[in-house]
Amino acid sequence: MKHEIYKKGSEDPLLALEENTDYLVRFAEEISDQQRGELLTNYGMILQPLHHNLFLMNFGNFVGETIFCGQTYRVDSKKISTGQMDDMLRFITSRMASLPYQAVSPTKLRVKSDAAWKAILYHLWNDLRQALLVEWEGATLEEWWECVAREPHHCLERETIVKPLWKSHQMDERTISSILKSPELWQPLKRNHALASTRLAQRLNGSLPSELEQIQKRIQYDTPENRMLKWILSEAFEITREIEKRLANRRFFNHLEMKRTNRLMQERLEGMMSAPWLAEVGSLQHIPSSSTVLQKKNGYRQWYSFYQRILLGSQYPLPEEDITSLIEGKDIAKLYEYWCFFQVVDAVERLTQSKPNSFAKEPNDDGFTQLKEGLKISFLVKGTERLDVYFNKCFSRNRGSYTQPYRPDISLNWRSKWHHFDAKFKYMTVQEKDQVHRYVKKEDIDKMHTYKDAILGTQTAWVLFPDAGDDFAFYHEEGQKESGNVLCGIGAVGVMPGELAGLERGLRKVLSGCLTDSQIE
Repeated sequence: MKHEIYKKGSEDPLLALEENTDYLVRFAEEISDQQRGELLTNYGMILQPLHHNLFLMNFGNFVGETIFCGQTYRVDSKKISTGQMDDMLRFITSRMASLPYQAVSPTKLRVKSDAAWKAILYHLWNDLRQALLVEWEGATLEEWWECVAREPHHCLERETIVKPLWKSHQMDERTISSILKSPELWQPLKRNHALASTRLAQRLNGSLPSELEQIQKRIQYDTPENRMLKWILSEAFEITREIEKRLANRRFFNHLEMKRTNRLMQERLEGMMSAPWLAEVGSLQHIPSSSTVLQKKNGYRQWYSFYQRILLGSQYPLPEEDITSLIEGKDIAKLYEYWCFFQVVDAVERLTQSKPNSFAKEPNDDGFTQLKEGLKISFLVKGTERLDVYFNKCFSRNRGSYTQPYRPDISLNWRSKWHHFDAKFKYMTVQEKDQVHRYVKKEDIDKMHTYKDAILGTQTAWVLFPDAGDDFAFYHEEGQKESGNVLCGIGAVGVMPGELAGLERGLRKVLSGCLTDSQIE
């Protein structure tokens, strides 16, 4: 359907758009009731009818390339670049892959609903994309495959073959034994034959065998380790096939970019699967888990670890609606929340010099209804004291809150004290001389006061927002000065890819009142 998109107050049609911005869509011809219904069915999330052939459009938090009524558009954000957004998604993916896990989930899980399977499939596809196109243990899986292809694991196979005498070039004890056991193959030689004077002809009374048995050694690539890699390749390709099927009949914001990426992944996998030596490798019969080749040899080790951590062991941590929102909708606000959560986890790991020792999905309810699951990552600081970091933990009445239920994006608990962080992908701007500065919005600071007052045991509450900077702002409780290193009040810190110093400084202050100098880095 022919159309043009304008910004309010302008008559210049646009192809480059921005997230969370209102636009007017004017169709060239009058829209019938049937066409209006189709538009609202296909694009109801971004489109509102105004009158006749005029509609209001807003892409909300979506950032990326999309198709609207046959025309391709690019939706960008002023708050963050496309490269920074990609960095955020890669960071989330790598952190999810490193969570503590148990090897309980095979690739083809039986799940209760299509939505649950789609969530698992999107987790698998996103992890595969990261490993295949970006990085897995220091290089891409494609680069690790090159290590495999340069020197595939093999064994030497001995096989008995029968050759005509004139094609045989060597003899051993086995050959002589087979000659003596098969006199029916002996053929008399003419008196003046060139071979009549050989010792073998003399021993066989002027005869020689017409053919000989010989042992031949050849390189055999059909090993358990290569069968394992071939199976992992087929499982990875099957993931892209499943995504291809889902994309064939789906239209959502990000389907074009997903299609291109998925096809690129298929091409890379098909190239690996077409290796000539792989053609003779059979089907996997058992998993050679004790193989030193899979555990130590470059290329094999990285592909096997991908199988263990992703295809076999992934926890699929994100709830169904969130992974769908990130992969299909490229929801920048939701992406920012998860990115900030894993950055807090990462900073805690660095500052306490402790690795996460457990990960779990956190059941949530507000006292009346079941809510979307949260996440919980736990640390044992120096192996003795527990520190927990939560994503979307619900504090309902009589379960942490003394009034209404609240769900901060990120909550950190240490020694019975709570520290909350809300990731807000928004800010206000103020022109100061020749520069534009970003500041936290008042309503977001007000929300932190609510957390501080309503959630029992809360010591600090912070707004995380997209801004560059190497420090943080903090407001101490009325009448209270900072006591040593201990903070108690409301804070705000700018957090962006490559701009994490302020967050780390704030967390260092948060933890320094709880950790001894020897515990904090």
